[in-house]
Amino acid sequence: MMCLITFHLSSHPTYKLILAANRDELYERPTAPANFWKEFPDLLAGKDLQAKGTWLGITKTGKIAAITNCYDAETLNSTTQKNSRGKIIIDYLTSKKTATQYLEQLITKKNQYLPFNVLLGDINKFYHFNSQNQSYTLLPKGTHSLSNATINTPWLKVTNTKEKLNMIIDTSNHYADQLFQMMMNQTPAPDQQLPDISLPIAIKRKVSANFIDTENFGTRSTTLILVDHNNMVTFIERTYDSKNNSQDHSYHFQVSER
Repeated sequence: MMCLITFHLSSHPTYKLILAANRDELYERPTAPANFWKEFPDLLAGKDLQAKGTWLGITKTGKIAAITNCYDAETLNSTTQKNSRGKIIIDYLTSKKTATQYLEQLITKKNQYLPFNVLLGDINKFYHFNSQNQSYTLLPKGTHSLSNATINTPWLKVTNTKEKLNMIIDTSNHYADQLFQMMMNQTPAPDQQLPDISLPIAIKRKVSANFIDTENFGTRSTTLILVDHNNMVTFIERTYDSKNNSQDHSYHFQVSER
């Protein structure tokens, strides 16, 4: 499940949303690259071919949702069969419910899933919900980052990407190139700043980087979403194989808010 989402909301002169996200997953897990789904023609997302869900998606009507797992004992050690967290994203994006209506419903059935963070809303506003809590939050304007703890937890890659995204916004005219470079950074955190998660030290170092590369698990894709104030969406997904060969899939469309 995706491990890093960094985004800027509603306070940029050109874009109402700038988002960059890495999905980290087992290399062997079958996945289809981002496309508009035949069964849901308004939905643009990659597809997890094993559980038939997704980790990040946007619709032609402007709904957006993304999910990460939570690193905790239950997630790392569970053998319990629970619902795929990727179904949460599909259910919201293909429903007629508002974000708050959906979140109120999700709170009542959160234990059907292993622990998760979800971002959902639309091109104008995001809500965050961590399933280990009892309530959701409307996020303020500005820059935020989410990995596998909760929103804006001060893991080094969370704080670094927030700072880097603000720097890109202030100094660059080539957002896509700079955002991909940011998300593909493989520099681990120093040992004294590694996240407090129950993993072997060698793996903990690997997963502390923005871009993860281990023998069996790593960053499978980076997705950029930019939405300007005319509601024009630029969506670029860069997929990687186990040898870090990459391929880009790009989409541009106008949101028709209903």
